[in-house]
This record gives sequence, structure tokens and C-alpha cells, in this order.
Amino acid sequence: MSNLELKEWFARENIPLQELVRIWLQMDRNTATKMQVEEWANDPSKEEYLHDVLESRIQFGTAGI
Repeated sequence: MSNLELKEWFARENIPLQELVRIWLQMDRNTATKMQVEEWANDPSKEEYLHDVLESRIQFGTAGI
């Protein structure tokens, strides 16, 4: 996906969890985090947590600058 496509995709509301997981797994290059997301996606008790994690925006601070 291009940066523009990703920006448009993430700007949508009410994205189904399976689609969030699919896109995350497609983009993630870290084996450990991919495995963790796959594990959570297969555990119904983690559904709400997975929504919270994948639907929130990542924010960066100034790191003390």
C-alpha cells in the first residue's frame, strides 16, 4: 500500500477487527509482534484488547528535546 492509501485506510471509522489484523500482519516486519497479534486474533477473550491496540493512533513525543 502506498502512504496515501494507508492514510486513507486509517482515517476510516469502524474498521472490522479482521481487516485491522490482516493489514497489521501485512505491514509488520517484526516476527515477535506478528506472532503476538496472531495469537491475540485467535483468542476471543483478547478481542476487546486487540481493538484497543489496533484502533488507537500512535503518538510520539519529543523524547526530551
